[in-house]
Amino acid sequence: MPIYGIAKWEEHAKWWKPHVGALAFDSDTNNSALQAADVIVWSSHRRLSRGLTNEFAPLGKIFEERFDVAGKPLVRHVDRTIPREGLQAFTNQMNTWIYDNGRLPLSLSDTVA
Repeated sequence: MPIYGIAKWEEHAKWWKPHVGALAFDSDTNNSALQAADVIVWSSHRRLSRGLTNEFAPLGKIFEERFDVAGKPLVRHVDRTIPREGLQAFTNQMNTWIYDNGRLPLSLSDTVA
């Protein structure tokens, strides 16, 4: 099962309630959500490698458990370590799709149809 598929399956499991957004292929200029995703990924890597200190410390709130004013838990970012073999499988799947179709997919549904 592709990595994204595993994350989507976990999203629907009763014991796990993350939100996995759409897999997007576009320029950051055209899709501001990709800019936010870049910040989250960078923050996650930095937190694990050197820590979020000094001016980067506020980014640590992305990973903390938080609640709204009614006490309901808010969704926080959860790190997933993907083994090299998983990334290679995903890369192979995407490269095959691009080779067969001559373009980048517009959505994940393109790659599984």
